Amino acid sequence: MASDLIEIMDGLCSDEYDLRVTLQLPHSVKDHQARAEALREEAQRKQAEAAAENRAAVQELLALGLSEREAGDVLGVSFQRVSQLAKSP
Repeated sequence: MASDLIEIMDGLCSDEYDLRVTLQLPHSVKDHQARAEALREEAQRKQAEAAAENRAAVQELLALGLSEREAGDVLGVSFQRVSQLAKSP
């Protein structure tokens, strides 16, 4: 659109000029983007914490003598997932 206007107004061909468009976002949009990034980072930290707690719960249940299947029933996950959690560091 801008290049069409330049060509019409100045009679130039596209190889005769260099068009550069710079987008300036409002500060409020930049603030929203920064807040969204901070929330994404916080969510990743919380996800890692939740995974660690799941692993701890599995380890504790298995140490109490429950089978992986029983632990899965208690935690609401499959016994395969309990096996994965039990093996992860």
